[in-house]
Amino acid sequence: MRLRQSLLLMISSMVVTLLLVACGGEQTVPASSLRTVVATSVPPTATSAPPAATPVPPIETPRPTATPEPSATTTATPFEDYATYRPLMDEVVFLGPLYTTSATEVPVAALEHAGTMLSIMLRHRPDVVETLQAAGALTAVFGRSQSVCDLPYFSDLKGTRTCQEPGGLGGVPGRPATACSEKNVLKQPDDPFGRGTRTDGENVCAHELAHTIMNVGLTDEERLAIRKRYEAALQEGLWMGDFALENADEFFAEMSQTYFCANPEVSAFLHTHGINCAEELQAYDPSTFSLIDGIYREFADLR
Repeated sequence: MRLRQSLLLMISSMVVTLLLVACGGEQTVPASSLRTVVATSVPPTATSAPPAATPVPPIETPRPTATPEPSATTTATPFEDYATYRPLMDEVVFLGPLYTTSATEVPVAALEHAGTMLSIMLRHRPDVVETLQAAGALTAVFGRSQSVCDLPYFSDLKGTRTCQEPGGLGGVPGRPATACSEKNVLKQPDDPFGRGTRTDGENVCAHELAHTIMNVGLTDEERLAIRKRYEAALQEGLWMGDFALENADEFFAEMSQTYFCANPEVSAFLHTHGINCAEELQAYDPSTFSLIDGIYREFADLR
């Protein structure tokens, strides 16, 4: 009896195997069903890096009117696996030139938007992307119930006024991490900066990314040109009453915001001129426009 059962099992197994071979083997998941934006706690290895993304097409209109939605096609610079200066957090997205990371409580959409934003800003500067990656730079998004200092990259600043900064922080050499707020990135109604909900609202994440670009990604010659232009603007009496005149670093971050339509559209606190977008910057301060345009090489609307 046992022998007969064993023979029957063997015959059944052979039949199933023959059927699978005849049908072309085991079924696989179609590639089209896999997500192009990957969120994982483990960075890809050099052999499993995501495919190169399609470059962002040039802006054909004089002034774009909307920020592109995150997708693989909006990543201008193909993602290259690289080592970050410190370990990534639980949630990771590599849509854009750098890793974007957060705690699991932050919606993946916030990471996707932040990654797309940086990709758009640096679409014509693969050299800057290479420098940022070599420094191990990353972007981190803190959640609604978190502060900047809840991010491991800024946890050593707990107990200081920096932790009360609602918008975020830019990266510097030795700490090449950009911190952006979920509220600001996703234009949530209670964003204290009112991005996308008020005419005096602003995209603070673009401001913080610009700090990292300047202090970690640009060349010494470019940083010197920024400082010289800042000093010249002071002498020329431009931007009086604006936060842009705080120092050369803030000057570049504010001018980057303006270039990318990410500053208030009306006169507001620390933005008394209400100048926003590249054409308004060119009309008011053509020398600064030439500098910023020479660095980014194409404007976009990131309001």
